[in-house]
Amino acid sequence: MKQGKVSFTPLEKEPGVDEVTDFRPVCKYGANCYRKNPDHQKQYKHPREPNALISPPVTSKKVRLDDSHDSDLFIDNASEEIELIIKQADTSAVEPKEDELATGKLSQGAGASSGNNKACINYEQLLPSDNAQTIVKKRFFIELSKSCLLFWQFCQETNKESPCSALKELGMELLGPFQVLAAVNKGIPINEITYNCMEHRYYYDPPEVLTVIQVDKTKGSHIAYYTDHPLTQPNFIVLCPTKDNCILKPIGDNLFQAVIQLHQDTGLSIIKSLKQFATNHDIDLMPTAIKLRKKQVIADTFHGAGIVVPYDHTTELGYRPLNLTNTQLKTLLSQATTATEGKKKSNKLDQLQDLITYVQFANDEGDPGMGLELGIDLFCNGHKLFTSNILHLLTVGYDLLGREQYRWIIEEQMNERKQHK
Repeated sequence: MKQGKVSFTPLEKEPGVDEVTDFRPVCKYGANCYRKNPDHQKQYKHPREPNALISPPVTSKKVRLDDSHDSDLFIDNASEEIELIIKQADTSAVEPKEDELATGKLSQGAGASSGNNKACINYEQLLPSDNAQTIVKKRFFIELSKSCLLFWQFCQETNKESPCSALKELGMELLGPFQVLAAVNKGIPINEITYNCMEHRYYYDPPEVLTVIQVDKTKGSHIAYYTDHPLTQPNFIVLCPTKDNCILKPIGDNLFQAVIQLHQDTGLSIIKSLKQFATNHDIDLMPTAIKLRKKQVIADTFHGAGIVVPYDHTTELGYRPLNLTNTQLKTLLSQATTATEGKKKSNKLDQLQDLITYVQFANDEGDPGMGLELGIDLFCNGHKLFTSNILHLLTVGYDLLGREQYRWIIEEQMNERKQHK
C-alpha cells in the first residue's frame, strides 16, 4: 500500500489570507462557538467561513469533548517567527509575483539558491511564500517545523541537483513533503504537484504516521513523522522497521536525531557533516520531546507509541480504560481470526462487540479516548475481519477529538486495505 491514488477535491480550495498565516486547528463550532475559555480561544481559531484546510465534513452529531489542549501537549510549536541566519545562494533570485501565486504558477527557479551570500530572513521565508507550506499543510496535514526546514536546507546544500537523494550514501531517499519542496524549487506549477499523504503509506501505518524517508525499499522500512493532532508540528520521529507489522520505534525528536541514531557508528563523513550542521544551527540532538510526550500518553497501544487525548484529571473526562489488557485483547483477536468452529468464532466476536458497546457508552459520556485506543489496536491487528469495526471506531473517535483529517485518511486507507489482505 505505497502508492495511493486518491481524489483531493475537498482539499484543493485556495485558503484565504488568514488561513495561510494562522495554522491553528479550527474549532468545530467556528464563529458560533459557545466556549469562552481563554485557553480554548488561544489554541483554536474561529473563522466566520468554513476553513478550506479542513477537508472532510464532520458528520457526527455527538457532543464533542472539551478539546482545549495543555500547552505542552504539542511539541515544538514555539518556532514560528524565529529569525535564522541561512545561506541564500542567490539573493538576486526573483521572488514569485502575486499573480503567479494566485494562479499557482512559479517562474522557473523562483526562490532557488545557487550562491554563497548570507541573508537574515524570517523562518517562514525558508520556503517560497504561500505555496510550498500551504501545499504541505493541505496534502499532508502537518506543519513544517524549524528542524524540518533546516534538515531540508542541509539536503539542498549536500546535493543541489537532487536534494531528495542527499542521503543516498546511507541508502535513504526523502519522500512526501520533501518531494513537494523539491518540486516547488524546480518551478513546477502547483496544479501539477500531486504528492499527498496517501502515497508511501504502508498497510500498518496509522493516520498519525507520515512517511518522510525510505530506509529499505525491499523490507519496506521507513522513517516517519508521528503527529497526535493533524495540522500541527510532528511530535516525534518513528522508525517502521518493516512493512509486515505495526511496530513503531521512536528514534528522535527530529530528523537529525533519527538519521544520526541509525548511523552513528558508521563513521561516514555525511553523518559527521549532519552533526556539525545541527550544532551550527542549534538543533537539539537529545530526545527531550519523546520523554515529554511519554508523560502525556493516556493508553498503550499495539504499535507501541500509545495515544494522547485531552484528559481532565479532575473530572476524569476524556478517556476510560478497556476492561482487557493488551495481552488479553491480542489473545481475543487471535482466537477470533483463527477459530474454525462457527460457535467458538461467534463467541469471540460477541466479546469484541461487547467492548464496542462499552465504547459507544464512553463516547456518549465524553470519553472518546477509549474508542481511539480500541480502533488503533484493531487496525494494528490488520485482519480483514475487523474492517467495519475499525472504520466505525476510528471515524467516530477522530470526529469527537476534532481530528477530522485523520478520519479522512482512515476511510481512504481502509478502502485500499480491501484490495490487499
